[in-house]
Amino acid sequence: MTDNQHDETTDSQGANLHKGRPTRTRAEAEAERKALLNPTSDKKAERAAARKVREEARQGQVRGDERFLPARDRGPVRAFMRDMVDSRFNVGEIVMPAAFVFIFLNFIHVKQLNIITTYLFFGLFLAMILDQVWLGLRASRVLKEKFGPRGTEGTKGAVMYAVMRSTQLRRLRVPLPRVQRGKTKA
Repeated sequence: MTDNQHDETTDSQGANLHKGRPTRTRAEAEAERKALLNPTSDKKAERAAARKVREEARQGQVRGDERFLPARDRGPVRAFMRDMVDSRFNVGEIVMPAAFVFIFLNFIHVKQLNIITTYLFFGLFLAMILDQVWLGLRASRVLKEKFGPRGTEGTKGAVMYAVMRSTQLRRLRVPLPRVQRGKTKA
């Protein structure tokens, strides 16, 4: 071979063009494709394993394990907001159960009762809105003190996250509350 000719087994930068193993035969390729078409695995065992993985993920979410939380619930900012909401009583927690009671009471055909329940429901709804505004202002102030100005890493949407969590029934919140009412996490 002369200096002007390239070796056929290397490219212009000297890298080896061989794949390092022999090409498989046609019979081997066909056998591999047929094996994919007819899996020998047990469907019941696969379903049981998938169910176990889903249950582990659900339990991890309930516990608040960062690995299993959806992206909207991850991070120290969201954990702080959860603890802040969970440490206080929120009017939004009782709106849904109260709505069922008020709807049931409106089925009773007593005009004064219907008027009273309607005003009570609107009053409760107004109290919930005021509570959420107060929570939002407080959360915004505390967020700025603890994590810096709004818009920094992880703080975007944190106030709305806190407000939305305050409307959920405490027992149904995921991840479950880590702090008791009236207490703060140390």
